[in-house]
Amino acid sequence: MEALDLVVPVREGPSNQQLRYALRSWEENLPHRHVWIVGYKPAWLNGVNFIPTRQTGTKYANTTHAMRLACEHPEISETFLYANDDMFVMERLDEMPVLHRGPLREAESYYAGRASGSYLRGMRETRDLLVDDGYPDPLSYELHVPLQITDLFGLASGDLG
Repeated sequence: MEALDLVVPVREGPSNQQLRYALRSWEENLPHRHVWIVGYKPAWLNGVNFIPTRQTGTKYANTTHAMRLACEHPEISETFLYANDDMFVMERLDEMPVLHRGPLREAESYYAGRASGSYLRGMRETRDLLVDDGYPDPLSYELHVPLQITDLFGLASGDLG
């Protein structure tokens, strides 16, 4: 398999030590083609591709915007790894496995007893969207690990306008 690009949304702020350590871990242990920083690039960071964005919304709105920009960017591989700046890969991998935590209904049940508000509502809306799209029992990919993303919706080609 060809090495994938690694896309990382980064919040504004001059110091981001976790990003520094994450980059080191990916360089050592996670094969990838290019690193793409979306959002803010600390002054100390060199040797990466950068898509600057204004971050005026909530962290969820900002990361959703970053994901859309990554999918629309013509130079980012059609399939890429999406990671946060605090995800570390501690052992050498040949490629990042696609990991999940089981059926979304189980994750929703877990959070129904512990959370409310927009987080749980978003989880339920996501489940409903996936069920409506023909996935009767979708899986939950809500793990804090790099996630393989494929442009299934044609964002890169502009099909959704």
